[in-house]
Order: sequence, then C-alpha cells, then structure tokens
Amino acid sequence: MSRRLFGIAPAAVLTSALAVLTATLVSAHVVRTFGPYTIAIGWEHEPTYAGELNAVQLIVKDAAGHPVNDLTSDELHVQISAAGLTSSTLSFDPSFDPDTGLGNPGEYDASVLPTVPGNYTFKLTASVHGTMIDQSFTSGPTTFDTVHDATSVEFPPGLPSLTQVNARVSRDLQRVQSALANADKASSSAGRATALAIAGLVAGVLLGGIAVTIALRSRRSA
Repeated sequence: MSRRLFGIAPAAVLTSALAVLTATLVSAHVVRTFGPYTIAIGWEHEPTYAGELNAVQLIVKDAAGHPVNDLTSDELHVQISAAGLTSSTLSFDPSFDPDTGLGNPGEYDASVLPTVPGNYTFKLTASVHGTMIDQSFTSGPTTFDTVHDATSVEFPPGLPSLTQVNARVSRDLQRVQSALANADKASSSAGRATALAIAGLVAGVLLGGIAVTIALRSRRSA
C-alpha cells in the first residue's frame, strides 16, 4: 500500500467519526429551520438527571451551515415548563469566546437545575438577525432527553432524591394536619394543648430533616 493510501485511511476514519458524532448530537436535539437559519435545541448534558446542574443548549447556523456567533442575551430567551409549573424567562449566554477561541461556535446556553423527573418543555423566543422565532419543544424519544431520577445511577446509594423527599413531605404533612384536626376535636383545653404541642414538635423535626437533606444534596451538586 502506498504512503498516500496510508494517509487517506486515517482521514476517512476521522471523517466517519465526526459524522457519527454530529448525528449523535442532532439526535439529542430538536432541529428546525426558520427562514435562512437552522436551530438545534436540547439539553447540554445527556442523559439528564434531576438534581444535577444542566443547561438548555441552543445551536444556531445560517443557510450555508456557518455558526452564528454574534447574538446577544437580549435576543435569545427560553421558558421551561415541567410538573405543571413554568419558569421565569431565562437568557442564553454564548459558549464561544472569539477572543480566546474557546467554546463551541454558534452555541448558546441557559443554565438550569431540573428538580423533578419527567418531560420538560422549552418555549424559545428569539430574534436571529431579524428572523423571529416563537415555538415550544417538548422532550421525548424523538426530540431531547426526558429528565431521569438520579438515584438510578447513584453508587453507593446516597441521599433520597428530591422526588422522594417531596413524597415524604406530602405524607408527613398529612399526618401533621390530621394531628391538628384531632387537637381541634379535643374536649379539654389541656388535651388540645398537648396535641398541638406534639403536632408542632413533629412538624419541626420534619422540616428540620428536609432542610438538612436539601442542603446536603445542593452541596454535593455544587
């Protein structure tokens, strides 16, 4: 085999690897065309886990496939919806720094820490050199990753997940409310005072434990 063929083979392998990498990136994002621009939107890090810092990643290219690097945070916004709630409007920051050459050209990120597993919707509002974009995208098998419970990949098993904490809070609050209701039904003032004191103690211990759990998870995620 000639030296030329030896030189071509690695180049072909590299090209194939880059094609696979690009396909993998696109498969984890929604890709849409708006006028002369193409955008890809999804999570910055996948798989995506509840309680782990992440970001909504936006990649913008022109009709020739060149990255668009000159957009500002005033032109790119996103609102995130999940579990029946909608976030405030978040701005995107550019990943690419033209002065140092660091980061990915055409990429913009809006940091967020997803707190519950499930599907998330990104409502993108943007102005790309006069082309207006106002559209929503929801996670799923053909778009971008659904947020997973982090306990599925934790080892050794650690603190309970935020979902488990929320479930326990709901159960224990119901018990506290039941204790308070029983206190209201107490026939004697002494019995009522005792029941209220017990309910207050239970609530204090419960809330203290929740605060410690959340603080530890936040410290570990930082």
